[in-house]
This record gives sequence, C-alpha cells and structure tokens, in this order.
Amino acid sequence: MTPTAHDRIRLSGLRVFARAGVLAHEQSHGQVLVVDVDLGLDLAPAGGVDDLRLTVDYGRFAGAVAELVRTGRRQLLEAVAEDVARLALGDPRVQDVHVRITKPHALLPVDAEVSVEIRRRRPDRPDTGPDPAGRPGGELGSPAASGDAPAGPGGGPPPPSGPWERPARPDRGAAG
Repeated sequence: MTPTAHDRIRLSGLRVFARAGVLAHEQSHGQVLVVDVDLGLDLAPAGGVDDLRLTVDYGRFAGAVAELVRTGRRQLLEAVAEDVARLALGDPRVQDVHVRITKPHALLPVDAEVSVEIRRRRPDRPDTGPDPAGRPGGELGSPAASGDAPAGPGGGPPPPSGPWERPARPDRGAAG
C-alpha cells in the first residue's frame, strides 16, 4: 500500500522537567516543557495484520522523547524541537514529523505560554508514493536486517524498529 501523509501517530501533552532556556535560572533550576509530536507514516501494514512490529511503538517512543528532553541542555526551544524531530526521523518508517515544544511557565512580561513548532520531512523520501524498491527498508541490527523477524506484508521483511526501540524478548513479545 502507498504510504500517505494522512496516517498519523500523535503524542500529545508529554510533560518533561528539563533544563532549557537562555537565562541562568532556567538552566540551574529547570522547568516543565510540554512536548507534542505528530508522526507521519503508513499505518496500513500494522493495522492490516495487527502487528506492533510493523509500526512505531508509541510507548517506547514517548519514553525516548522524555529522556532526550530531560537530559539535554538547550538554550532554545527551537533546538529542543530539532532534537525531537531528528529522533523521530531516525526511524525509516517515519516520513514526516511535526513537533511543538511549549514552555508553560516562561518568564514573560505578560501572562502567556510560549511554544515553537517545526515540521520536518525525510529528505530521502518523496511526499507520497511507495519505497523506490517497492518494499520496506532494513537497518543494521534490526530484526528485518538479521533475518530473525517473520516476513512482513507481501512476504518481504517487516520495517525496522526505530532507534529508540529495543528488540523484543522472545519470552515477553514486542511490548517487553
């Protein structure tokens, strides 16, 4: 099936205590940032066969985003957003990403929240259309590349796991 920008996984309202800001107080004391991420990818393979291995495991992705934002020290929300976008696009299944980072308690002379939003697209992917080879890609260290994973739709290998995903333990399944 042709990937479409209409298929989305949304992570909304992820609250992370982080050290981000230009002011010394923001770096030394930290504050809560709210992260929203919208991933564009083809959900038909996973939905068609009800298989977590064929989609982004949003639980693990959320944990990786939280860890990235929590441990990174950035001055600008723009830099935090770029970090999250790079993480998301590290999964070859993700075609595009929309990231919003909100600073609900920004030190402003007025009562308001501030946020930045970015949209990024995989440079090696067209906006729509199938993989040029007509099959899912592989990634070193992924079950698809090693031959340890079962065949995906059409008999080819399933898409690789994202960079934040651990291989499934045989005794606990993909969610383990």
